[in-house]
Amino acid sequence: MKAVWTWGGKFFGHIDGDNLWTYDGRHVGRLNGEEIYGPDGRYLGEVMNDNRLITNNAKRSWAGYSFTPYLIA
Repeated sequence: MKAVWTWGGKFFGHIDGDNLWTYDGRHVGRLNGEEIYGPDGRYLGEVMNDNRLITNNAKRSWAGYSFTPYLIA
């Protein structure tokens, strides 16, 4: 499990395997390499400098596979 922050330095949550989780436990993304896609398959952003989340505006139209988010009980 790896903690991640926004590019501006605000704590976001963590990456566990290929899954992105918010600090309050919501499963919001899945990694495909360094890129992150949301449950609907839309590009959300990517991981840079090992622990920073950033969005590349040139990739906003990209899409990957959709997924059903895990629920925390």
